[in-house]
Amino acid sequence: MSRFSFLFIVFMSICLLSGCSGIQDMLKGDQGAVGATGEQGVTGNVGAQGPTGETGEQGPTGNTGAQGPIGDTGEQGPEGPALSGRWVGHMYLIGSNGSLQSDHSGVTVTISGPVSLASGVSFSPVSVQTNNAGKFVVPDMETGLYTLSFSKEGYGTLYYYNQSFTGGGDQAWSAYAGLPFAAGMTQVPDFEILEVGLGYDYGGGSLYLSVTTNAQSQYRHLLVFWSTSPEVSSQNYIGS
Repeated sequence: MSRFSFLFIVFMSICLLSGCSGIQDMLKGDQGAVGATGEQGVTGNVGAQGPTGETGEQGPTGNTGAQGPIGDTGEQGPEGPALSGRWVGHMYLIGSNGSLQSDHSGVTVTISGPVSLASGVSFSPVSVQTNNAGKFVVPDMETGLYTLSFSKEGYGTLYYYNQSFTGGGDQAWSAYAGLPFAAGMTQVPDFEILEVGLGYDYGGGSLYLSVTTNAQSQYRHLLVFWSTSPEVSSQNYIGS
């Protein structure tokens, strides 16, 4: 080996050990090209679903919203049809001795009522007769308030005001505000009333009427008529 070669090798060794940057740059080669990107790997399987978490506490109730405006009033519906039907009732005859008669026929039942009915037709008074059992039937009645009168020769005349008929079939008439009690007409008595007294029960707080007659039997059926008019009679009274 020549002296020059030996010195070059020693020099290079020293540069490598001491970091001679200029020589190192000379010895480095050019940077290689970037390698191609590898293909994407296969997507892994989806993992199992975890357990459902605990339900949270219920939140506070929200405030009530403001009330909406009131809607418009609807139109009135059409008026319903006027109902009709029959009025069925009884009127019994009572003798002057207070006992029921065996024959209750011949009582004239007159129905008078409103000037006009719901159907718009004017109402004319109607009269019917009771049969042997005291039964009467008034056909073709329409809904309304009526006055019923009962009359027969030899008996007092009875009036019942503001009697309601609702229609829709047969309706039973009762003289006692819908209670199933029979009404009766009393025969004009053949005895004389000798004395009439009116008293007041201070203990019970009620008026009482005492009547003295010349009747031969112990019991008599007495019908009293009253009114606010001094001309009260069996034909002109408010109640009995």
